[in-house]
Amino acid sequence: MQMATNFTQCKKDFLYYANHISSNYTWNGTVRGIENYDASVTKLITLEGCRALCHSGNQYYTWEDASGTISTWVLPIIGLLLQLPFESNAFFQTLYALARWMGSPIASLAYIFWNIKVTGKCALILDMATAFDDIPESIPVDEFSQFAQMRDSLFILSVMNQYSFNQYRRGEEAEKLLRVALFSDSLQLEATEDETRSLIKRRQKLAKMMREGRRKGIVPVFISLAWFLFSEIISLQAAFGHLGDEATAENLALGLLLAFIPVLTLSSIVDRNPVSSDAIRLKLNRFLDAVRGALLIPELRNTYIRDTNRRSDEFEWTMLLDNEDYFKKDFFTKFAGQARIRWHYGVAHPILAGIEDAHVAEHGRNWLENAEEARTSFVRGPKEASDLFWFDFREFWQILGAALIVVGSAGGAFIISYWTPTVGLGCRSGGYIIFVVNAMGLLIFEMISWWCVPSMVNRQRLEVFFFRPAELINAAWLTYIVAAQTFGSYNNCECKASTWGSRGGYLDFENYSYYRQHGAQYYWGAGTGISAFIMLVSFAFIVYSWVTQSFLTAEDYQKAMHGLRRTRQFKNWTSYIRQASDGIIRFTKSIFSTPSGHTRKSRHRVRRSVIWTRKANRSRVRKAPVFRHGLSKDTDEEEVGMYDEPSDRQLLPLNSPPESHSRSPSVGAGSIVSNMQRPMELHDYV
Repeated sequence: MQMATNFTQCKKDFLYYANHISSNYTWNGTVRGIENYDASVTKLITLEGCRALCHSGNQYYTWEDASGTISTWVLPIIGLLLQLPFESNAFFQTLYALARWMGSPIASLAYIFWNIKVTGKCALILDMATAFDDIPESIPVDEFSQFAQMRDSLFILSVMNQYSFNQYRRGEEAEKLLRVALFSDSLQLEATEDETRSLIKRRQKLAKMMREGRRKGIVPVFISLAWFLFSEIISLQAAFGHLGDEATAENLALGLLLAFIPVLTLSSIVDRNPVSSDAIRLKLNRFLDAVRGALLIPELRNTYIRDTNRRSDEFEWTMLLDNEDYFKKDFFTKFAGQARIRWHYGVAHPILAGIEDAHVAEHGRNWLENAEEARTSFVRGPKEASDLFWFDFREFWQILGAALIVVGSAGGAFIISYWTPTVGLGCRSGGYIIFVVNAMGLLIFEMISWWCVPSMVNRQRLEVFFFRPAELINAAWLTYIVAAQTFGSYNNCECKASTWGSRGGYLDFENYSYYRQHGAQYYWGAGTGISAFIMLVSFAFIVYSWVTQSFLTAEDYQKAMHGLRRTRQFKNWTSYIRQASDGIIRFTKSIFSTPSGHTRKSRHRVRRSVIWTRKANRSRVRKAPVFRHGLSKDTDEEEVGMYDEPSDRQLLPLNSPPESHSRSPSVGAGSIVSNMQRPMELHDYV
C-alpha cells in the first residue's frame, strides 16, 4: 500500500538527514528563479531524495484549503457557466455545446466575435442612415417611417445570421431573394386568411415577434459579472498577501487560466439567442416562402416590375425559384448562434457588403435621405453578382482576438506556475500548455477543413468522429486541471520538482517570506498583469459592442431612439480612439499594399470598412485603386467619413455549389471567375 506523503514531516527528516547523516539527497546543481540563492543557508532536496524520504504519493489538501479554492474560483466560474445560452430540453445539444465552448474556446470565441461584428455592422449602417442630430423619435411612433422599416429589416437580417442555411440555396438567386424580402417596399404578397399582403407589414410583424421572443436579462448578468470581478480583486489581494506559498500559486494561476470563461459568457450573452430558436426559424422560413411564392406568381411579379420601373430581364433569376431541386426543404436549417455549429458563416455579411458597395459607402451619413434610391440600390445589390458563401479574410481579426484572449489568459497562469519554485516545466504549467495547444490545434484544423473538405457529408463525419471527441477530451482535461489543483493532486514529488523539461529536478521547503525576499513577486505580477489586462480589454470591447448595438434590438421604439442618441454621443466623444485605430490599420495596409517588384503612384490606400462619422457626405466618393494582373492603376480619392469598398467583390468563395444544382451560365460562375482574374494581395484583407 502506498504511504501518504507529508511534506511537513519530510522537511524535518531531510534537514536531519542532510546535517547528521549524508548529503546524498542535497541538490548541488543550478538553481533558477531565486535571487541571491545561498546553498549553505537554503538546502534543496533532489527528486530521488523526495521519493525516498517523502514517498511518492499525493498530499491532498485539507478541506479547509480545498473549500477556499472552491469558494474563490470554482463556484464563481460555475455560476458564469450556468449563464451560458443553453437550449431547453436538449441534453445532448447542451453537452456538445458545453464541450465545444470549453474544449475549443478559441474557435468558439472567433465565431461569436464574428457574429457580434456583423450585428454591429447592421447597427452602424442604421446609425448612419440619418443626420447626426436627426433622431426619428416621433410620438406617436410612425411604424411606417423609412427609418423604422430599415431598422426592422436590418434586425431581421442580424437574426437570420444566427441560422445556418441550406447549402443548395447559397447562390446568387438566394441572395437576391433575401434582398427583395428584406428591403423591398413595393412587392405585394399572395393573399391569405391570416396574413396581410403587405410585405412591409409582414416584416414589421416578424421583427416585433422576434424582439419579443429575444432572451432578456442581459443587465443582471453584467451586474453579476461585476461582482465576480470584485471578488477576484479581493482574491488577488489575498493571494499576494501569501506570496510564494505553492497552494496559493496554484489558486491564482487557476483563476487566470479560467479568465477566458467570463469573456466567453459575456460575449455569448451579447450575441443573444431567442427563447425558442426553432419557432423563430419556422417564422423566417415562412416569411421567405411567402416572398418566393409572390415572385413566382406572374401577376404579382409583373406588378412589382412595373411599380419599380425595372426591366423584366432583371428578374429572369426568379425562374430558378420554381426549381424544387434547387429550392427544396427549408432555407434556414439550424440555429447556429454562439458557435454551436462549426463552419458557420451566416447570410448577413454578403448582404451588408453588397449594400455598402451599392449605396451606403458612396453616400455616407444620411444615406436614407433619398429612401427610394436607397431601397432600389439595396434590392438590386452591387454591380458584380455574388453568392452567400464567402470567406472574408477580415475574419482573421476575430480569430486573432480570440486566440489572444485564451492564450493570454493561459500565458499569465503559465508564467506564475513556471516561475514559482521549483522553476521549470511541471504538471501545472505543462497542463496549461497541453490545453492551449489542443485548443489551437482544433481551431487550425477546423479552418483547414473549411477549405479542404467541401462535402457536407464528409464534414459531418469529421464532426462526429474527430471534432466532438477531441473537444470532449480537451474539456475533460481542463476539468481535470481544475480538480487536481483544487484538491492537491499535483502536490507530490514529481509535480513539485518540475520534471517535464530540462530544468527542475529538485524541491524546496521554504515559506512565502523567503520567496518574497528573493524576487518571486515580479513573475507573479507579470503573469497577473498580462491575464488581467487581456480580460479587462475584452470586457470593455464586449460592453462597447452591446451598448452600441442595443438600439437595433430594443423592443420599445422610443427607448431604442434614446439609445441611438446616446450611442451617437458616445461615439462622437470617443472618435479619437477610432481615428487612432484607423491610422494603425492604414499603416499596416501601407506595408503590404504593393507586391514585391511593383511600384505605385500613391501611397494612399482605401480602407474597406465603414467608418462612423458625424458629418454627412456632400460629395460622392470616387473609386479606389483597381488592380489587374498585379499592376495597379491609382485614381484620386477624396477622403470622407465613409469609404468605398469595391474590393469586397474580390473575396474568395469557399467552394462552388454542387454540380447537380449549378446555376445557369447567365447567372453562373462568371462572376466568380472575374473575381479571380488578379492575384490576391495581403492588403486586400487587412
